[in-house]
Amino acid sequence: MADDPKVREWKRRLLAKGADVAKQLEDVLAGKDVDFAGIPELGTADKELRLRRFLELIDRGIKRADTGRFGRCAVCGEELPPAVLDERPWTERCSKHAT
Repeated sequence: MADDPKVREWKRRLLAKGADVAKQLEDVLAGKDVDFAGIPELGTADKELRLRRFLELIDRGIKRADTGRFGRCAVCGEELPPAVLDERPWTERCSKHAT
């Protein structure tokens, strides 16, 4: 699946989003105001922790793309809907196992 053109596109988008989030984290650490639109809450209101968790989520997606496990639920292995991955390529759980 890693050679799948769609997976390559999702990985490209993950890399781009990761760069954006890393820049936002840099800004937060510098005391700048950051727009958090499009950043999932991930169980915390702390801005730095929220961005770090999102970067970890993105990194796991990139690793899954490299290992051929991309697009499958990390819990049950069920295939994730392409429409969900088109919108949020960092998604790693199916709707049954979403937290």
